[in-house]
Amino acid sequence: MSFFEIYLPVAEVNANVPVLIFVGLITGIIGGLFGLGGGLIVIPYLLLSGVPVPVAIATATNQMTAGTLSSFVAYARHDRVDYKLAVIMLIGSIAGSLLGMQIFNYLSAHGEDDTVVPMIFLGILVIITYTTAKDAILILLKKHDPTKQKPLKFLRSLPFQAKFRSCDSMHSILTPMLIGLVGGVLVSLVGIGGGFIMIPAMLYLL
Repeated sequence: MSFFEIYLPVAEVNANVPVLIFVGLITGIIGGLFGLGGGLIVIPYLLLSGVPVPVAIATATNQMTAGTLSSFVAYARHDRVDYKLAVIMLIGSIAGSLLGMQIFNYLSAHGEDDTVVPMIFLGILVIITYTTAKDAILILLKKHDPTKQKPLKFLRSLPFQAKFRSCDSMHSILTPMLIGLVGGVLVSLVGIGGGFIMIPAMLYLL
């Protein structure tokens, strides 16, 4: 083991300290710019380093917490946070996180976590990459204007309609709560969800 390497007893692998710092730095920059969580970068790196899936997810979630908090403080200072929307999404996220942990524990108990979790992770990456790339191309070709994106019709018929500062129209509180629920499940299950799921969902649904 070289001078720059340390042994990680929980993961039971050796890790290069400068590389870990660099990965954390890049993750923090991307998180601050685009709202993407650490799971997009941290989890693939840890898995390639030989870290077990449960440890990689827990570590990425811990990193996301620190990065998200610092980004939140920075955005709050510029009055860019819709607190009403955030609180409702938080309620869904907490419930989703608890549900995701139960699902992960079930998969682990049956020895399926090393197979199912990476497949879900890869599937989400493919879907989000495809939809985002498609819209980006349409925007570049001036065939799509994201500022004129309208909520889906069935969402307007849901009960408990409320006005959010960041939205142009009324929305049911069930919509952001569901977005938070799905994001919470994915954070606990595969270590991604925050910016990677919630931001596209808010753009398309809200």
